[in-house]
Amino acid sequence: WTWKKGDRVLGAAAEAQRAWRRTAFEERAGHLKQAGEILRKNAEEYGELMAHEMGKPLAQGKAEAEKCAWACEYYAEHAARLLAPEMVETDAAKSFVAFEPLGTVLAIMPWNFPFWQVFRFAAPALMAGNAAVLKHASNVFGCALAIEQIFRKAGFPKDLLRAALVGSKRVKKMIQHPAVRAVTLTGSTPAGGAVASQAGAVLKPFTREQERVSYATARMDFYHVTFLSGQVMVVAGTIVLLIGFINVIRRDTRHMLRRIEHTPDSPRAGS
Repeated sequence: WTWKKGDRVLGAAAEAQRAWRRTAFEERAGHLKQAGEILRKNAEEYGELMAHEMGKPLAQGKAEAEKCAWACEYYAEHAARLLAPEMVETDAAKSFVAFEPLGTVLAIMPWNFPFWQVFRFAAPALMAGNAAVLKHASNVFGCALAIEQIFRKAGFPKDLLRAALVGSKRVKKMIQHPAVRAVTLTGSTPAGGAVASQAGAVLKPFTREQERVSYATARMDFYHVTFLSGQVMVVAGTIVLLIGFINVIRRDTRHMLRRIEHTPDSPRAGS
């Protein structure tokens, strides 16, 4: 994408949000329920897309799409209650806390859960009256476009959630764009620090989920290696092993790879 196209996408999302924020919760919920139905109906197709782009086993990809459907259903049902004004006792005749839409939120998302990371943000954000521009990891642009289409097919305004197919070098300029009112990121510690600094410099709200470091002092079994390795952000970016476990790890890793080769829903099966 050129920056000119990115600029148009951000402007169109902001324009869509100005109308969307005035819609009733009932209307928003209807569209979000429809998005959930689309996810459930096409869960196997989305699982195959995840497998093709980032290597997720088919069963896990299908389960991820179904989990996204659950998130849509949950926020469709509960958002009105969660965002209702809260009365507060003060010296004034009436005081309350109100939850108003922020505007267009820039979402910088990782490859490891290419659907779930987006829907867990987008479902509540759109129900709250916001718009979203998704800057997904470059190896899952197909997932980003599929997600954009899910929201369109569900009846949301066509520019309310847009996928911006840009690289990381464009992020700073996107954060600075006047259409962007807040930023959310899931990613590494360096990425989180850089984006937090850029958002803070222009006084825009920023939230993040980032990796943590843990220490492995026991054997890794098949489940933990195949499910956690490289996909879950709470797993160590750096693993410190006790010397006595190295041979155990080597043995279990060879065993795990043999099982992957013979697992029917593995992207490696038959390769």
